[in-house]
Amino acid sequence: MKLSEFLKAQGMFSQDIKIRIKNKQMALDGESITEDIDLNIDSLNTIDAGDFIFENIAGNKQRIQLTNIVGFENLSTCNIENDLTRLMKLFHVLRISKRDLMVIKKMV
Repeated sequence: MKLSEFLKAQGMFSQDIKIRIKNKQMALDGESITEDIDLNIDSLNTIDAGDFIFENIAGNKQRIQLTNIVGFENLSTCNIENDLTRLMKLFHVLRISKRDLMVIKKMV
């Protein structure tokens, strides 16, 4: 599924999506998106980033430190191997704007 199709299904306007891609305002797993890419996702369902962080990172000192060092968006692509990075490799982190993050389950 194309990124633009996914974002339209999430309620974004087509013109807004095109402008954000053109201006490199969106990032997938820490890397800037420059074109309408093909997402390898399981479904249209997203996970609230705050809930995801609270359930999987908050309360665990080692995970908090790793997240502070590497950055939440980069956890799925870093070369450090532990339980958190293995978990994050199952998800995409899509930054739509400075404040909006989406966590999307990858197709297995």
